[in-house]
Amino acid sequence: MLKSAAILVLLAFASNSIAAESPDLAKLQGKWSTKRTGSDGQESSFTMEIKGEKLSFQAFRGDNELRFVAKGNVKAEMHGPFHVMKITQIEAGGSASDLQPVNDDRSSVYFLKDDTLTLASNFDKERENEKPRVEVYQRVETKAASTPGDAAKLLGKWKMTVKSGEDERDYDISFAEANGKLSGTLVSPRSGEYKFKSVTFSDGKLTMELPRTIQENEVTFLYTGKLKDGELTGDVTVKEFEDFKGSWTAKK
Repeated sequence: MLKSAAILVLLAFASNSIAAESPDLAKLQGKWSTKRTGSDGQESSFTMEIKGEKLSFQAFRGDNELRFVAKGNVKAEMHGPFHVMKITQIEAGGSASDLQPVNDDRSSVYFLKDDTLTLASNFDKERENEKPRVEVYQRVETKAASTPGDAAKLLGKWKMTVKSGEDERDYDISFAEANGKLSGTLVSPRSGEYKFKSVTFSDGKLTMELPRTIQENEVTFLYTGKLKDGELTGDVTVKEFEDFKGSWTAKK
């Protein structure tokens, strides 16, 4: 177990933010698509779009003939070792103007790697005319990619101040973009350079994961934040110690 001194070190990397979605849900933001061939040989295509904590789903027959629409609230949760997408308050119908409430919450296990989302549906309970299935979706649009102006505000070097209790420390943090994807680096004048595992930024909201080794313990810092008036502010939790938080600000 980490000693109390190590916990203070963990907190020193913290941040003070207001991100509506969880870090796991932030990774799912954007539009996803897949195709399916029915027993009659007819090909159908499907799109799923996640914006914040809202999910919309569309099904098309053949050449983009819309045949089904659904909307609902979405959360990304951990159940043991599994990532689970939970959809509630679902409305569905033949079109966006013909939606009716559906009393059927859904929980699907998913696996995300880069821009590929594997989704296991209808394993949570038996549904009439819906068999359990595993489908692979590809990301076709991300919020960050669709708003390059937003990302441009984040790029470059920042001076960051981190506060944890009575402790205050300074860091450098920088962001870059390549092929529509953001990357980030944190530099400590005391211990060196660290690469963020993931960086997501859209609508002024920032989510980052930073793996670290503290006293031979592997931990992950989960940063969430926002950009307002040229300043970044946010908060951080340690994945293995979710009760611990700190605050930070950063300016160019």
